[in-house]
Amino acid sequence: MMSINKQLFEYIRRRNILSVTTVMGAVDVLLWLIIVQGWLPTPGMSQMTKPMWYPGVPEQWGTSHPAMFTLMWGVMMNAMMFPAMTPYVREYYNQTEGSLVSRTLYIVGFLVPYSLVWTSTAIVPLTVASIIDISALISTHGSLVVGGVAVTAGIYQLSGIKRESLMNCCVRCTVSNDVHSSIFLKSVRNGIKHGRSCIRCTWMIFTFLVIVGSMNQFWMLLLTMVVTIERMNDWRLEIATAIGVLGVIGGLVLLVF
Repeated sequence: MMSINKQLFEYIRRRNILSVTTVMGAVDVLLWLIIVQGWLPTPGMSQMTKPMWYPGVPEQWGTSHPAMFTLMWGVMMNAMMFPAMTPYVREYYNQTEGSLVSRTLYIVGFLVPYSLVWTSTAIVPLTVASIIDISALISTHGSLVVGGVAVTAGIYQLSGIKRESLMNCCVRCTVSNDVHSSIFLKSVRNGIKHGRSCIRCTWMIFTFLVIVGSMNQFWMLLLTMVVTIERMNDWRLEIATAIGVLGVIGGLVLLVF
């Protein structure tokens, strides 16, 4: 009897984990469709002289439409981060207790503030764009700027701060199951804390994205793979190091040639 109960529990656990993975995947697909299909309204874009994927153009447009840019930025950031977050969210769900509804609320309580933390980072490119014309800078000094940022991002990948951040981000997951009402509040706090942790780990990668074009879908997909692979693999430090070395080499090539 104990063996049967154990097998049943394991079956239910795996089914729930599969459901979480499916939902996370579906949400991420929706976010990417919003980006690729251009479902977000972009008023005034018809007056822009350069396409949306060109470096600095979304940020330049955003200075006149900060609310819409913040929404667009939030969709983009979460579309890129959700694949990397899926294993962590599965484990988070697995450690909660209670009914399906209450456990789902805990996950929502975690993911919503996490997403809002990433969305709030839109203030950084907007501030930079209000001071510097990124588009004009890339047009005149593209190799210098992209090369310099690539080298800087590569060095950050090799730094102790990056290594510490990476080893703490999406690794340990602890959920208290004492009182249900407090678990939801803790999920909200954990979502905010984890969002800050992810930003600390990847901010230089997304700085590079702004320089090469924050709405350039090629770079978005490539950097999504980078932030996902370096979190999901047991060789995360080795992968981060390899990415850092490639960034430094690629940046130096641009700077020299």
